Amino acid sequence: MKIKKVLFIVSLFCSFSVMTGCWDQRELNTLALVTASSFDLDANNNVIATVQIFTPQGTSSSGGSGGSGGSSGTGAQGSNLVISGKGSTISDAVNNIETRVSRHLFRGQNAVIVFGHDFAKKRLKEGLDYAARFYEIKERTLIYVAKDHGVDLLQYRPNIERNSADVMEYLTEKNANLGMSLKDVILMRLGPNKPVILPIIGVKQLRVKGNPEHMFLTLGSAIFANDRLVGTIDHHDTYGQRLIYNEFNQTVFPLHLKGHSGQVSLNIQSVKTATHSAIKDGKWIITVKVSGKGIVFENTTNQSLFKVKTEHKIEKEVNKRLRSIIKHSVKQTQHMNSDVMNFHGVFYREHPDEYNKVSHNWEDIYPRIDVKVNGHINVYDPGMIE
Repeated sequence: MKIKKVLFIVSLFCSFSVMTGCWDQRELNTLALVTASSFDLDANNNVIATVQIFTPQGTSSSGGSGGSGGSSGTGAQGSNLVISGKGSTISDAVNNIETRVSRHLFRGQNAVIVFGHDFAKKRLKEGLDYAARFYEIKERTLIYVAKDHGVDLLQYRPNIERNSADVMEYLTEKNANLGMSLKDVILMRLGPNKPVILPIIGVKQLRVKGNPEHMFLTLGSAIFANDRLVGTIDHHDTYGQRLIYNEFNQTVFPLHLKGHSGQVSLNIQSVKTATHSAIKDGKWIITVKVSGKGIVFENTTNQSLFKVKTEHKIEKEVNKRLRSIIKHSVKQTQHMNSDVMNFHGVFYREHPDEYNKVSHNWEDIYPRIDVKVNGHINVYDPGMIE
């Protein structure tokens, strides 16, 4: 009986030791929900960290001073506070914000990180290191490069969405098909000379009936090698990179048919890309095969789309266009010597022994790779009107 009592008491104490409850919990009303972050550099190369904080309707906050400031704006479903802090490092700058905000900054809802142009050019590695190490920032967080300053994008007040973070989340589906998450960037940097491609975003002022109106625009992509900005490419070259990566969603191409006036606008969908490699007589070759379907959105020519001959003309033109886009995109990145096309991965998969012999010298191989493109886009739906 004594042994049973001793065992019971011991088990009881063991149970108490693991029943700690929510000792480290944080109530929701003690958290400042960060929806987006940006990092910029000032004239003295100090880091300016900025956070966009979502505050429910009916609450208000204000910024501080001491080398940083804040501004607030009202969105569709609540208000947002944008506040900045300065420091010699990102952690120092963020801590400057933390000490001036009454609530704990919670980054679990941080959907977007924007690197200002100067910051991305000089300190990309530092920004990615901070984002990857901070446990609250998710791997799916989207990464952007600002045309100018990242803080400008966080201060943008959309008309429909509750804040600019929501706009930037949806933006990748609208323009160049390029959406790079933190996980995507970390994996891409594992390649030779750490190639990275990131979408460039900016705010453009438009005038509608005399009234100024601002909107987000993607302005191509930034190309990095060894954590340094080596150049930029436009939307069409971004399409080429997405096609080779087999992550192209859709877009509309206006096509001119040879010998005819007007245009045919073709929506490219369901695109699949297969990339293969070959090494012949010391020459490194990549073959890209693109297949998919096209739906006619508009026809301003005098040609009937129900004729097989016309369909063949459209298919010939769109496949020619895709070949041109892919080859030009590859040539641009070869000139910058940043293998954002993942050709090294294709050669490693199919020719591991040969690749391992030259992997340390890939910067000499990549610019000389010959690329062949085969397009097979078929007109799937010519429409109901002849």
